[in-house]
Parts: sequence; structure tokens; C-alpha cells
Amino acid sequence: MWRSAAPKLGKVASARHLALATAAWGVAAVQENGTLTPAPSVPLPLAVVEDVVADTDCLGWFGDGCGSINSRDLCVSSRDGSAWGQLQGRKVFGEPCLWCGGKSCEPGNAELCIPVSLVVGNLSSGSEEANCSSGQRSVSWISWEDGIQKEVSNSAGAVRRNVSFEPKLMDGPASVGQACRHVSVADGRTQDAAGKNYYSTWTAQSLEECFELCRWRFDCTGVEFMPANSYCEIWNAGIGWSQAVANYSCYTARRLEEVISASEMAAVVPEATSATPQNASKSTAQGDWVWVAGAGALCVLAALALFLFLYSRSSNKKKLVKRAIDMRLKKASDAAAVESAGSGDETAPLVNSRFNSGVGGFPGAVPQQGFFQQMSLLPALMPNMGFGG
Repeated sequence: MWRSAAPKLGKVASARHLALATAAWGVAAVQENGTLTPAPSVPLPLAVVEDVVADTDCLGWFGDGCGSINSRDLCVSSRDGSAWGQLQGRKVFGEPCLWCGGKSCEPGNAELCIPVSLVVGNLSSGSEEANCSSGQRSVSWISWEDGIQKEVSNSAGAVRRNVSFEPKLMDGPASVGQACRHVSVADGRTQDAAGKNYYSTWTAQSLEECFELCRWRFDCTGVEFMPANSYCEIWNAGIGWSQAVANYSCYTARRLEEVISASEMAAVVPEATSATPQNASKSTAQGDWVWVAGAGALCVLAALALFLFLYSRSSNKKKLVKRAIDMRLKKASDAAAVESAGSGDETAPLVNSRFNSGVGGFPGAVPQQGFFQQMSLLPALMPNMGFGG
């Protein structure tokens, strides 16, 4: 934050800081008795905020802002690409980053790297400002790229999301190119100069690197990419439209459920990158043993299932045989009971002292039925039939 400073500015940022202070509020920042005293905070106009700082083309855009950088190499190779274009009336968008010699850049602030425009007072020993005086970055592209990946994945709460990307085509043919827009074809950035822009600005060597930066941003809704300048926008606002603009491409991000934490990524990547033929052979052998163990387990389960099936079938068969035997015994018992009941009915008339029939009774006769009953009637009928004497 701008505030009263120590007697002198460091040589790295003297005249430039006075000019920035003057431009920041539209009034002259005065230097009295060696103390820089800025005017009260006044929001800068949008034209000033979005203006690209001259002679910074060689610097890479760091979308999380210079204050998020903890590496010297990355700091002196970067410019601020934060979605916040200004902080309390001071331009930060596009400002070169300043490395404060590995120490806190401001009292009470733990940041080791900040936009050069925020520096007030003496610079720490060993301070370095990112610049293009040699026409190229202070470190090589590969080192800067590795630095971005390290800073992004190790930032607090960083989680790599599983995200897929779909091209946004709203205006003109896809061959022309598409730039991302918010709620209308003309809505390419916020018009609130003091507010948060729709996107942060990054340098990415390829579209896939731009996608990867989006995956590590929890609020990323999509990306805009221009390969010619390695220019990558990571959007935090909804992408409802796109506009036909040559050489640009716009993609919306579709978030999936699976996520990989930074610690999980760190554990997985070394294994993938340190593979050797020996390790590969060992991995293949381990894989074969896994297949063998799995096949053996399946065989054991199949044998157990067959045993249970046969046992169950045998048990059911025994139950059926026993049931059949019980039914036969019951039928035999029922038949014996019926026969016994019939014999009792046949002998019952012989017990009576009188024969009963449909034509009357004969005193003194032995009661009989059936054939014996008919034979007992013959002597009485014979005289009437002419057989009697």
C-alpha cells in the first residue's frame, strides 16, 4: 500500500516510482526532506488500468499476481496479470514484478515479490526488478514454465479439477477464430476500473498449458488463447458469448466430479516421469502376479459355489425321498383302517338275535346277510313252489 516512506528510494526504482505516483492520482507526488508522500487514493480510469506497460513484452504474464510468487527466478521474469487491475488507486495490471531480495517487501506484509508500482521507500538489499533491458527474460522459458507449475500447484488450497473443454462458437465460422465474451458479443471485460476483471492473464506456451492453468483455478469458467503471443486468459465470469476474432480461440470449462489434490499430484508425477526399463519390467511382473492371484481367487470361489450347489441339491433329494416314504406309509395305514372298518360292518348282523330284512323278521332266526340270507329263505319257499312233500 502507498504510505509515507523512508528517506530515499532505491536506485532500481527511483524516477519510475515518482512518475507512477504522479500518474496514479493525477496530481504530483511530492518529495519533501527525502520522503515520498502520495496523494489520497483515487480510482484510476479504465484506460490507464488496462494499458500495457512499455518495454515489458519479454516478461511472462502471471495471473495470480506478483504477490503470489515465492521464487526469485519467476518473480524477475514476470509481470502482474491479476484480474484486479488496480489496488487502492495504484495500477498493478501489467506492472513488472519486483523481487525484494528474499525478504518481506513491506513491513507487516509477508510478500516476497510485488508489482514494482507498489514499492514505497527504500528497497531491500538484493532487490531486483523484472525488465527487458537485455531483450529477453532473466531466466529461460523452460525455467519460467516450471516455476509457474510449481507456484500454481503449491499455492494454498490448490486442487486440480477434472475439467473438460468445449469450443464456444457464437459469431461467424470456427475457422475465423473466437474471442470469449460475457453477457453480450461486446462484453469483453468489466467496465468497472476498480473492480475485478472477468479474467486473469497468463503466458502459456500451448493451448493445453492454458487448459492446465484453468484446471488449477477453482473459479475457472473457461479460457481464451492466442498461440502467436502465448497469450492465455483464465476466465472467472460466465462465458455466454464469443466474437469472431482472428487467431483467437475460446473454450468453456465443464467441471467433472473427480479432483486430484496437489499432494496427490506430487505423489503420482514422480512415478510417471522416473520410469526406467527395469522399473517397467518390475511393474509388468507385478501386474502378472496380480492377474494370477485374481484368477486363483475366481477358481476358489467357483469351486465353493459348485460345492454349495451340489450339497443343496443332495439335501433336497433326501427330503423328497423321505417325503415319498412317509406318503406311502400313510396310504398303507389308511387302507388298513378302511379294511378294518368294513369287516366290522359285515359281522355286526350276526351278533343280533333277530334277522331283519325288508319283508319282516323271523323270530328265532339267526340274522344273516348276503348269500346266507337268501339260502335261509329256501326251505320256507319250497312248499309253495311245489318242491315240498
